[in-house]
Amino acid sequence: MNILFVQDSSPCIRNIKYAEALQQRGVNVHLLHRDKTPDQGYGRGDEFYASLHRFNGRFRLLSRIRQLIITQRIDLIHYHNQPDILGAKIIKARLGVPVVFDCHDFMSFKHRLGYRERVAEKTCNELSCGVVYPSARYLQEAMQYYSFTPRRLVFGNYFPRTQILQPSDMLPKLSAADNKIHLVYEGRLAQKKSDHRYIVRQLEQFPADKYVVHIFPSNRKEFAEYRALPQVCMEQKRPYSELIRAMSVMDYGLVLFQDTIAAKLPAIRYAFGNKTYDYLCAGLPVLVQDCLDEVRDFVVDNNVGMKLSELETLPRSGQSEYRKMVEQVLQIRGQYSMEAQIQRLLDFYDLCRRECHA
Repeated sequence: MNILFVQDSSPCIRNIKYAEALQQRGVNVHLLHRDKTPDQGYGRGDEFYASLHRFNGRFRLLSRIRQLIITQRIDLIHYHNQPDILGAKIIKARLGVPVVFDCHDFMSFKHRLGYRERVAEKTCNELSCGVVYPSARYLQEAMQYYSFTPRRLVFGNYFPRTQILQPSDMLPKLSAADNKIHLVYEGRLAQKKSDHRYIVRQLEQFPADKYVVHIFPSNRKEFAEYRALPQVCMEQKRPYSELIRAMSVMDYGLVLFQDTIAAKLPAIRYAFGNKTYDYLCAGLPVLVQDCLDEVRDFVVDNNVGMKLSELETLPRSGQSEYRKMVEQVLQIRGQYSMEAQIQRLLDFYDLCRRECHA
């Protein structure tokens, strides 16, 4: 099978994880993208694609896609969204192959859309051959907006099996040396107070005499306000393959946003981002904000961490309650690798190819 991934931005980590797992199943994934390559953005990933094609302007872009379909013998286009406008153009162009729309971000959850954005979102969700959503609640909330295509798949931001850190490779806990609880937050940070990723106030709830919060930001900025917090230790941005092992010295992985904003946004409450799976990959229990419904229920139901409201009773790494959570993380995490889940995506591709007329 030959699949063309299209993303009107630098390829995201979800895109790269898909490609790695699909390559292992003998699928040729070709990538048409804007901006950085996977290697430039994440330090890995170019090797998972059968071919890489970059675009800047949109002049004759549909003609270029038609040519790729012919030369690479493409069976299906998998469009990774945000923005949606190019995806809608591809669907309307009827290029001769089915189009699967991957709804990483349902934009109506985030802000009021302009006319073109709204029409594009409607087209992608209603007229594509199939739509992929990152969580079940995300899908349920999104379905209130449009008359959706009948072919829908819930598929999480699972981690590559190759990145699962084995117990023998985990580093000694920092807490053993200073008797503090070491937390880690990895991912994007914001310095603008109106952004849901602005978490300065949330970090202040961790007293510096008991906690150290290590931050591995995915964006390279100074973050002076964060550095000024006595409980925060700003770490260097690392390639994904190094990040997982580096996080293993911590006690818990943090999943939190600015709570006054996150509690109101379906895009945050019902999402299941990469960081939760990355923490499991590193063998860490998860400490999750109570208002994040999807991640909170997963963590509590599977006993792989605790809610932030239970901070006062958080077990330390040497305690039996903590060891039980780690054992549970190690026991269940294998089923959430991309490789363990990828057959569901392949079956979905087959369904779309059988039932759709491009």
